[in-house]
Amino acid sequence: MPIKLEEAGRINECNRMQSFGLIAFPLAMPGVISVGLLICMAAWSECFIPMVLDGSTTRTHSWGY
Repeated sequence: MPIKLEEAGRINECNRMQSFGLIAFPLAMPGVISVGLLICMAAWSECFIPMVLDGSTTRTHSWGY
């Protein structure tokens, strides 16, 4: 984020938290959303692929039922 944007917030009487909430966070929001979607897709892949590949004969123990 350019320093000029933070300085513009200071001129408009914003403190650091207001400057972050009103200027920096909205600028970072597309990146935050993109990373969140990538994480959700990776988590779904980690769950979905083993579910698909899992068969009815697959067991997690060796007790011989």
